[in-house]
Amino acid sequence: MEQLILKLQPNYISRLEREIARMQFAISKYEIKYNMTSDVFYQKIENGELGDDKDFVMWSGIYELLSDSKRQLSHLK
Repeated sequence: MEQLILKLQPNYISRLEREIARMQFAISKYEIKYNMTSDVFYQKIENGELGDDKDFVMWSGIYELLSDSKRQLSHLK
């Protein structure tokens, strides 16, 4: 079982890196559109300074997934 996990890990890491790149690209569109970094945006959304606009819901969801994926990738490497 351990050998199977070690064999599959490089494929999983590669897939995770591709997903991270896609999420970063998606987030960059929001950052440009709203002229704000994702870190600043997320702080504002968490503090209730922004509404529940569809873009903001999507942006915060992608941001959370991206953060989780980066954390997971760092544990695998």
